[in-house]
Amino acid sequence: MMRTRILAVLFTCLSLAGSALAADTETKAPAGAAPAGEVTKTGTVGVKPTTAPADVVAVLYTADLDYKLLAGEDIAKKLEELAKKMAKVQVTGVVTGDKLKVSQVAEVGAKATDKADTKDKKDAKDAKADRKKKKKDQTQ
Repeated sequence: MMRTRILAVLFTCLSLAGSALAADTETKAPAGAAPAGEVTKTGTVGVKPTTAPADVVAVLYTADLDYKLLAGEDIAKKLEELAKKMAKVQVTGVVTGDKLKVSQVAEVGAKATDKADTKDKKDAKDAKADRKKKKKDQTQ
């Protein structure tokens, strides 16, 4: 009987000490992580269905669920532009059921097209065509 009581007291003390240690340890989010309560999802953004409520701006198609995106005016415009081209995006916001209130949006894998890059590609293509033409002239 005494042994059972000692074991019960010992068990209680150890469990209380463990929970106190767990409460003292602080977990820090990595730099650039979403604020507490927000999640970051990646997927393809599409135009909202005609049957969607008025507050829905677009739909995010992910592997686990299709989210109805809600956003403020500036982010809504950006989402609508991205939805037209079915862009792959990363959105951050608060999830409630199948709705996601977007606070940030960024296109994933977006290529910055620059006039200089386009000109360089055209020049390279023209140079290749000139070389082919010279080679053809030499063989004749």
